[in-house]
Amino acid sequence: MKKILVIDDEPLMRTFLRATLEHAGYEVKEAPDGNEGLHLFHTYSPDLIITDMIMPDKDGIELIMEIRKSESAIKLIAISGGGYIPAEKYLTLAKALNIDTCLQKPFDSHQIVSAVKKVLEP
Repeated sequence: MKKILVIDDEPLMRTFLRATLEHAGYEVKEAPDGNEGLHLFHTYSPDLIITDMIMPDKDGIELIMEIRKSESAIKLIAISGGGYIPAEKYLTLAKALNIDTCLQKPFDSHQIVSAVKKVLEP
């Protein structure tokens, strides 16, 4: 069973992603911010990380850069609903950091499952 780490500061988004991905047959752990996400990355050894781009403490860009330093081959999906800057700008930055794909919020369960399958089961 493939392991997925979901990192998002929005509890409802984490719950949606966990339920959707577990229903699709994946094992899921979740973190509310980049710091805890980085810790779980090292202890959980996920096959895929799905991270929000705008979070307190350590945002998605910082998180992706730190993860890429230690594990360049880990699969990554960036998600964002935007903020002061439109979501597309955050996701463009993420693409520059060699992520596998990105999704703009809001998205539905079919879109996230399709993206995960595309990344994990090419």
